[in-house]
Amino acid sequence: MAQTFTRAHAETVAAVLKRLPYIKEVVLFGSIAQKGSGRDIDLALVVPTPFVMRFNMLIAEELQKKGMTAETRDETVISQVFEEAAIEVLGEGLRHLLKAAKALLPPHEDPSLDLILVPYEWRVVAPQIRKLGPAEDRHWGDIERGVVL
Repeated sequence: MAQTFTRAHAETVAAVLKRLPYIKEVVLFGSIAQKGSGRDIDLALVVPTPFVMRFNMLIAEELQKKGMTAETRDETVISQVFEEAAIEVLGEGLRHLLKAAKALLPPHEDPSLDLILVPYEWRVVAPQIRKLGPAEDRHWGDIERGVVL
């Protein structure tokens, strides 16, 4: 049976990740934000815009290398790509903090932390991005309904 995580687990992880100086805030989104529990912890890390631009570029390059398309999505691979891109952008300190945060969670094979980087001005750009279409709306709509931890 898959591990279930709660808002308390997400708050623990967010408190650890906020030790990085570039992270202005952490937004919990997805099932835990909406229902109180879920099989993974979805977090948006609010960082300077240039970091987000580099993050998006790295993700696009890596998914292209892996031959990933909308039809061949593998959520586990995507989660790993996003995490590695976040580490590449924010530095090895993030890797160490993620390891420390995961150690504070209940025992599990590999606690699923799904990370995305969003700009400081995310509340302004989210409605504009949602207007681009349904694919973009999925995450931005979730983030807009998210909870700042």
